[in-house]
Amino acid sequence: MKSVAVREVCKQWNKVLDEHAGSEVPITSHGEIVAFLRVLPRIKGHKVKLPDFAGRIQARFGKRTLSPEDVRWLDQAMQVRY
Repeated sequence: MKSVAVREVCKQWNKVLDEHAGSEVPITSHGEIVAFLRVLPRIKGHKVKLPDFAGRIQARFGKRTLSPEDVRWLDQAMQVRY
């Protein structure tokens, strides 16, 4: 089982994923195993479907918008340091 250094994972993430697709890879730091990375197999043409964030926001809050006064109030409230 070929291991991969933490530095290589950080700098060449896509390369590591492509080389080790469908396997489990030990991640090493200073020659010692610190973690295992399970890489799922790549499926060509398969895209991850993201949730409908705009739809979720609208379902929760409706079509409400902030008035200019509300925006000013929020700006002032965010400037207060605790």
